[in-house]
Amino acid sequence: MKLTTQLMTWIFSSLLTLPSIAQARGPICEDAFASATTAVSQTQAQPLVQTQNQRTRAEQALGLRKPRLATADQLLVEIDAFKTQQPELALAVARAREARAKHRSLRLDLHELPTHQTYFLQGAFEKVLGDRGLSKPFVTVKSKSENELIITQAGDQFPLLVRWTESVTSPQRAQLQLVEGVNYQTLDLPIALKTQKELRQLPEKYIFGLIAGSSLNRFIPSASSPIARMTSLLHDGQLVFDRPTQAESKQVSQLLQAQPQLRKKIRSLLFVAPTASGKTRVLGDAIVNKLKTATPDRKLTILMTKTPDLTSELSLSIGDQVVTELGQRNVRIIQWGGELTQDISLPQLLKFIDNSPTPVLLVSSYPTIQARAKSSADKALLFERANGLMIDEAHTATGKTFEDVMQVAKAQADKDRQANPKQSALDIFGVTASPVTREQRTVEVFDQTFWAGVDQ
Repeated sequence: MKLTTQLMTWIFSSLLTLPSIAQARGPICEDAFASATTAVSQTQAQPLVQTQNQRTRAEQALGLRKPRLATADQLLVEIDAFKTQQPELALAVARAREARAKHRSLRLDLHELPTHQTYFLQGAFEKVLGDRGLSKPFVTVKSKSENELIITQAGDQFPLLVRWTESVTSPQRAQLQLVEGVNYQTLDLPIALKTQKELRQLPEKYIFGLIAGSSLNRFIPSASSPIARMTSLLHDGQLVFDRPTQAESKQVSQLLQAQPQLRKKIRSLLFVAPTASGKTRVLGDAIVNKLKTATPDRKLTILMTKTPDLTSELSLSIGDQVVTELGQRNVRIIQWGGELTQDISLPQLLKFIDNSPTPVLLVSSYPTIQARAKSSADKALLFERANGLMIDEAHTATGKTFEDVMQVAKAQADKDRQANPKQSALDIFGVTASPVTREQRTVEVFDQTFWAGVDQ
């Protein structure tokens, strides 16, 4: 996305002070999707009854998920479950929880380490990891030699090794290496890089590379790791964190809302970020923002994917975030197509939207929209009620069917902007890790592209 240097400087400076709005969320069972969809699928898809009080099939599936507990209660549940796996560590976590409740320090004693190793831990390492990187009971540190520091996080497959060596003249990206018969995730630093100032200013990318696969990394999903969950709950009081890509997307959104003339020019925006960088969360954040700013005449937000079989997964993953942040009474979620589909016609859907006292999230695919809203006029009836069209895996959005849907959406976005670039105007937002494919250049489908990390 080609923004001016002044505007992008504003984004970067604002990013530094952006408070995290991520909320604590409980772990999602690995079989949550399967159990929820299976339970709801045992009943045949039925049209909505006239009352708005009946839950949709997507809402029923979300309702089958385990309720979330307060952070303190959830940590107790995690500790109790962990006793059968590692009773000694579970006891240590319980004691750490009690110490934390009494405001006692859990910080590791670093006094026996060489000075430059302490500078490293208290410098760039702590700046990235915070308390969780230097606190009991999960982390231990050991000086293997004057120029070798071992950091071990309980539950990790590989310990971390930081080496000061004459074999390199600049910091090297961390990589897995076999050292004396042990596999370490190893970060090599120049032998001369030992001052407090230099080690504090070590770029964060080297620390993130060192902890890439470790439970120390708060951005790794914690659903499958009880130690990762307990680490986050004990030291951070939450399970979900804004990754840099998510913070960037929020800043771009704020910029567009604060600059009406800029927003008037950008009907559709493609957000490009690497695989596993949190794009689904970016999409969820954008949807939550749209639902929060819905108006009586624009209460619909549409989440669109490539095929009907992907819609149920999105209904549950994005729906889980939406319900968590907005509350289940403050939003309706309905699916068109897929296993949790609502078997209703376009007129019935429009009536459902118009009669809803709360914002509505419609999860669908562009083949389903094309099939149930066949003409451009039919699609226009849908988009004129919408304030957002969100497209998952936008690089897969190809072919005439998608073009027909997108053309009507862009026409509505144009109409809104010509009338008045107000808050409720339709915005089109897509996310992808592959902006260029053999079939098309996805960047050419959208008015502007923002490359996470690069455009910052």
